[in-house]
Amino acid sequence: MSYDGAVPLDQGALRMLLLRSSLVFVVTAAIAGTVIVGARAAEPTDPRQDRRARVPRPRPLPQGRCEIAGSGSNVPLVRRLARAFEERHPGERIVVHDSIGSSGGVRATLDSVVHIGLVSRPLEEAEARAGLRAIAHVRVPVVLGAHPSVRDSSLPMSRLVDLVRGRTVKWSDGRRAVLLHRERGDSSNRVLLEKSTPLRRAYRDALGRTHFRVLFHETEMVSALAQTPGSVGFVDLGVLRLVDEPLALVRIDGLDPDGADYPYMKDLFFVVRGEPRGVAARFLEFVRTSDARELATNADYRPL
Repeated sequence: MSYDGAVPLDQGALRMLLLRSSLVFVVTAAIAGTVIVGARAAEPTDPRQDRRARVPRPRPLPQGRCEIAGSGSNVPLVRRLARAFEERHPGERIVVHDSIGSSGGVRATLDSVVHIGLVSRPLEEAEARAGLRAIAHVRVPVVLGAHPSVRDSSLPMSRLVDLVRGRTVKWSDGRRAVLLHRERGDSSNRVLLEKSTPLRRAYRDALGRTHFRVLFHETEMVSALAQTPGSVGFVDLGVLRLVDEPLALVRIDGLDPDGADYPYMKDLFFVVRGEPRGVAARFLEFVRTSDARELATNADYRPL
């Protein structure tokens, strides 16, 4: 599975990214290369006091290109923006790595392994104190993505709560609905749980049980939805529009995610340390242009 319009992954740069960073990774085989899945221990109270942060400063990042890594929620859109930027700036390159999660993006930026990090949540106080600055660039609805075989256009919140509690829920054609879930703390989960008390209580009660499958990256969720008949799970609307899988959209309580009052929204951020320079600065300037904003809008993101 790949995102349509993705910038080809620079494997050499990615290996350098992993070697220079203190992140821990689990490597699994993928169809066209290597998929990197970030695995981290609990977050330290202050990144500056984390012993793993006290490593030799990496060599300077290469000139003439911009390295970007972090949250998978950001990757599809940022890859589209990167391709559009390169078309307008011949000779300059944007390398958008596979997802390492928001915390991975924060850490890579702190370690000066990337020029720009990607996060799908606000910075924590300790991260801001460590010298990071978050730049919100788009807002996106969180929706229910589903296997293409699902024909129902809506699912009541009460039935979603039933799914989280492990109760049997069937689609209108009689087939059983299968809940796919992201890990605890995922930004899409956080949006839904903050807005719905019944869902939050059901999720709290379900922790530690095994009646639903948990995915740890946006790409894993998209692939699992495409391969699991009857499945449903939380994804960003923009991801549904940009990936090359023909997933279905199921509205929560029949609410239109394009509506001005849609309640389940999240912001996506760039993260930088210090003042961006060179290609990184020019890319961030491009993201604010009318061309870039139109590209985001056409993919159901709302530029900020």
